[in-house]
Amino acid sequence: MEEFDELHYGMLNSYDIVVFKVPFSELSFTDYSFFIHDITKPITTKVVDDLIMYFEELEEYEKCQVLMNIRKEYDTI
Repeated sequence: MEEFDELHYGMLNSYDIVVFKVPFSELSFTDYSFFIHDITKPITTKVVDDLIMYFEELEEYEKCQVLMNIRKEYDTI
């Protein structure tokens, strides 16, 4: 598997965890179980920011908007 594929799957999987708030105990692992963060720890603003930057580069603006809304929630805490 190429390095880009691993990064891309990691971004997609981490996006799903951030957006859909899937708990660690409910994750099912496959050959594509890559993540850009430590899945045993809480999501940080850095993780959300990294996801925003990644999807912005891919011009996936709908994902960016969802992430921006989540990022605003962190700012109010």
